[in-house]
Amino acid sequence: MNQKRTTVKIGWIIFMMIFFGFCALSGAQTNLPGKTTKVVPPPTIAPPLQNLPDLLVSDIQLVNGCQIQITVKNAGRGPVPDSGYDVANGVAIQMYKDGAAWGGIRLVGIDPAKKLQTPGAYVNHIWFPGAENLKLGPGWHSITVEVDNNHVVTELNESNNKTTKRLNCQGQTGPGGDLTVQIMQCPGVVKSGQDLGSGFQVVGQSTFASALNNVAVDIVLTSNPTYPAPVPYAVYSPNYSSGVLLKGGREHISFTGPGSLNVKLNGTNTIPIDTPPGYYYLGAVIDAGNKTAESNERNNVAFCRIKVEASQTLLPDLVVTGFAYTGSPAGQPPEARLLVEIRNQGPGAVPRGTGAKLDVYVNEALVASIDLDSGSVEQTAFHDVHNPYDPTDPGKSRSIVGTRYIFPSSTSSVSYNCRAVIDPANLIPETNNANNSFSRVEQIPPH
Repeated sequence: MNQKRTTVKIGWIIFMMIFFGFCALSGAQTNLPGKTTKVVPPPTIAPPLQNLPDLLVSDIQLVNGCQIQITVKNAGRGPVPDSGYDVANGVAIQMYKDGAAWGGIRLVGIDPAKKLQTPGAYVNHIWFPGAENLKLGPGWHSITVEVDNNHVVTELNESNNKTTKRLNCQGQTGPGGDLTVQIMQCPGVVKSGQDLGSGFQVVGQSTFASALNNVAVDIVLTSNPTYPAPVPYAVYSPNYSSGVLLKGGREHISFTGPGSLNVKLNGTNTIPIDTPPGYYYLGAVIDAGNKTAESNERNNVAFCRIKVEASQTLLPDLVVTGFAYTGSPAGQPPEARLLVEIRNQGPGAVPRGTGAKLDVYVNEALVASIDLDSGSVEQTAFHDVHNPYDPTDPGKSRSIVGTRYIFPSSTSSVSYNCRAVIDPANLIPETNNANNSFSRVEQIPPH
């Protein structure tokens, strides 16, 4: 009987041990007489970061006449092991041009001094400098370089071994580099015809090791934040079109070496007066005209979004409307002096003192260049181009300009190609600068 009780007691003890052990493993609460015990599992400790290397291609650029230079970096926490430098089985580096394999090399071939055994170190290497067939040919090409594509080295990050870059060879002879530009201060709202002034600031950057002189920077206005690459020169017009060069919008800067340079905006950078109200993009274009071969020709433009509002200023609109000729003054030999009729058909007056001229051509030879404020321009109370257009008296803004050109004497009728351009330098803001030229064939009778 005692043996049976002993057996039951031992079984009960074993059961309780198993039960409490299970509760401890599961983190459950166990109620004992008089108290409650909570078993908490030990905290999870994250494994320390491994001291592994991390090989990546940090740059691909053109140098020395379209040779390709690659930069390989160890961005990891540990050294590249000696096994990675094995001549036959070490880390492989493979290049692709436009998706096709284009030469390969072992790591020891670009880093014989084993610099990449130091975390954070990098090496530059010109891709087979003696192989003419591995220089980049003319035009745009996609160049991809993959390091350790044979997975010799265990790395901190195995997903960053491949880099692709688009390059364009244009006969580059100097050290490789890149030009970029930034707009540091952008006016949010402007009016048509407004000068941007100091409300617009541009900074150019160069990574070229050597000096660069007379790098063109164009300031343009466009309806979309896109631009051709390589970048051409923008074309100026007083009238708006997408990509138009602003008046006074071309500057030239020079770099003494790598670094940043504020672009001194000497011009007015005037928004075309006929720009319709709406949203546009101001663009700063560095290396306009593409005079410098760069490692990347697709990052030469920066944009900022602006709103253009209608101008509140009433502007004139100067046009040439015809030609005429005079008879001989009394008592003088017969002559035919050339006259030009001009009008202001805009709602605003022509300001005085602008220096604007009227250029007159006969058979494409310049025969007169007359200041609009001179005594050669008819200025009366009834006919004066300095007046705004008046619908009730349209002749009010009309003037006759007398030139000193006299058609040669002839015994028969002679035809002359006459052309006149008013304000050819666009010194006067107008509602329309595209209608300032007028041509007509004049038939001059015998005189």
